[in-house]
Amino acid sequence: MQNTAQAAPTSESSRLGLIDALRGVALLGILAMNITGFAMPNYYSEAFSNDPSKFNFWLDAFISVFMEGKMRAMFGMIFGAGILLFVSGKESSGRSATGLFYRRMLWLMLFGLIHAHLILWIGEILYLHSVCGMLVYLFRNVNPWYLAMALPLVAIIDFGAGTLFYQNIREKRLCRGR
Repeated sequence: MQNTAQAAPTSESSRLGLIDALRGVALLGILAMNITGFAMPNYYSEAFSNDPSKFNFWLDAFISVFMEGKMRAMFGMIFGAGILLFVSGKESSGRSATGLFYRRMLWLMLFGLIHAHLILWIGEILYLHSVCGMLVYLFRNVNPWYLAMALPLVAIIDFGAGTLFYQNIREKRLCRGR
């Protein structure tokens, strides 16, 4: 029997309001973190955050303490939850989610590449989300216990790769300074 269901957005009645609200909060927080970069030259931070007598100093401090990293982490968790909800919704209706999911991730990747290379936004994250989404999809059925046990290994690899990357940058700067 051939499935003739048409692709369509999720109906209003089947959306999870809490997930949508948290996604909105995360996106507004990410906007708050990036809006100064949209509005000011690249080296705005010195004048923006070094004078405690100015409102901008305290606004920058608030954003740094209460939003920096937290909103991206919240958005990342909601992205992962969205993957699981999408896949479970497709599979519960008897359809395979793999092709449609990877097609969506490839579109996200294309938008990320356009964003990074045509619009030239240095903080582009859509490409990374698409690559991570494709990897996460492969592990969606793995026992959560194994995923939790793999977390320290991933953190160690990330720390090691970051350390090597920044040591390389430091060495290049030192060589140029001589």
